[in-house]
Amino acid sequence: MPTRQLIVAFYRSATSVVCETFAADSKRALCEHFGLAELQWHIARYDARAPESRRSPEEQPHADGAGCAHHVEGSLHRFAIDAGSAGLPEGFEEATYHLAAAWRINQELFADPDDPHHSASVGIAIVEPDGQVTDRDGQFESLVPLARRKGRPSLPFSLDLSDRLFEHGCVYRGTFIEVRRLGPRLRLAAREDRRKSQMTPREWQFASAIASGKTYRQIAEELGVSVSTVSSQAQNVFSKTGTERRGDLVAWVNRQAIPLD
Repeated sequence: MPTRQLIVAFYRSATSVVCETFAADSKRALCEHFGLAELQWHIARYDARAPESRRSPEEQPHADGAGCAHHVEGSLHRFAIDAGSAGLPEGFEEATYHLAAAWRINQELFADPDDPHHSASVGIAIVEPDGQVTDRDGQFESLVPLARRKGRPSLPFSLDLSDRLFEHGCVYRGTFIEVRRLGPRLRLAAREDRRKSQMTPREWQFASAIASGKTYRQIAEELGVSVSTVSSQAQNVFSKTGTERRGDLVAWVNRQAIPLD
């Protein structure tokens, strides 16, 4: 396969698979293409807006054998091949430069490296509109255990592809899921629902009671409080769950697997 074809494959992969898959597949493809027994790929981030934070390749830890390094938009990529190599294969520097550039694209799509809220606690998946999961990382699967439909991994719930879903995301059993369009597919980012942790035990009690269909007067009598207290607590519940109507709250509570007494 010509090196140019390998480079094209890097960019295609960058827009279609999650970061874990991209790194592993790209490294394997590079080794196979150049016949390498061993390849080291180290990445160091720096603030591209602060030139003093940019470290030169000479300042990075050196590995035995031949290698090269590339600066790409706030990151230094250092590649080193097995120690027995006298030099770099023809086309290796060009291929690794484009791999570094494709890595940056992959990170922007699936890891949000410039997002201060992104962390290893966020799981990423690529999903077809019908819920079939084409790729995901380990963190996503730990947060959202997948079902299998027709022998293929799928989401355990259906996606209502409405404007509201793309604007506000959804919650499944205590996990908040952000949904973005990625061409014909969807990019899902999952993390523990922060709204859940913000709810006090008392507010959970009111949320369950409201979602069960009881009137404010019935809830007041049951809990021994005034109707105005129920109304005030209801506003707190709606605010913290991001819902506006009782029907929305019922759906949200159901996703948390809270029994409606």
